[in-house]
Amino acid sequence: MNNKVILDDWLNNDLPDKSQDVIMGDPPYFEVKGEFDFIWSSFEEYLIDVEKWAVECKRVLKDNGSLFWFGDRKKIAHSQVIFDKYFNLENNIFWQKAEKCQMEMFDTLRSFYCRGFERILFYSNHHDLVNNEQNNVMNYIMNERKKMNWNYIQMDQFLGIKASSCFWDKPTSHDYIIPDKKHWLKLQTTGYFKRPYEDLRKEYEDLRRPFNNDFKLSDHFFYTNEKNKWEHQTKKPVKMIKQMLHSTTRKDSKILIPFGGSGTDVEACIDLGLNYTCYEIDPKHYETIKKREKECLKQPSLF
Repeated sequence: MNNKVILDDWLNNDLPDKSQDVIMGDPPYFEVKGEFDFIWSSFEEYLIDVEKWAVECKRVLKDNGSLFWFGDRKKIAHSQVIFDKYFNLENNIFWQKAEKCQMEMFDTLRSFYCRGFERILFYSNHHDLVNNEQNNVMNYIMNERKKMNWNYIQMDQFLGIKASSCFWDKPTSHDYIIPDKKHWLKLQTTGYFKRPYEDLRKEYEDLRRPFNNDFKLSDHFFYTNEKNKWEHQTKKPVKMIKQMLHSTTRKDSKILIPFGGSGTDVEACIDLGLNYTCYEIDPKHYETIKKREKECLKQPSLF
């Protein structure tokens, strides 16, 4: 592992193109909370930086990578318009962080009642990875079918299935599905499809975006902020970050943390055994992250 916590603006990074598996982006929200939220002279100026962040995320994120972007429940709509130009939106996550809310506040604001919450945009990178020329798995299966001069109906009849979703020429989903081993072995009896199933499966798994929803998460998160000694105005729950990362990574995944904050993402990566590169522009928060990192490295993972 080559884990780093760097005191600098993350836009000054020297990361290679398409090198990061997951980006955990928790940027300033603009005039919401914390002194870092009030450094822009206008919202328009803030959005110019949002565009810069989106472009750099696009450069360093792998084609099969995942991106999480936190934001204020209202203002993130403007960031979403920008990020939608570069990435494929998978979920607009509603993070509820309080069980109760003062109803009187909404009478004053003249808006509908809601519990305290924030938004998290969850993106995949390559909108049409399955149609990408690099998808040798899809191309191999398609070409073998064409060599047999079979259409999809004939393929279905041969395999004894009703719908052959694993043999699309033009997939209707960005997650391509390959046959299971039983069907693959039957296809090999035709004299075609000679590639070993294990090799095909490995290439397929390496190609597609990691996603394992072991915690059965929906697009409505409920995590209350944990009390800890690490000082920061906008801390996030470690449990939430761990579960988000667990769902979208492999053991060798590289995580980019553009805005280090109090080091919550660093702690989550250490507990999960993930590689991380963390940037923090504020010297005070940088020292907090380094102390937290050192303490976490001394403790065995309990996750």
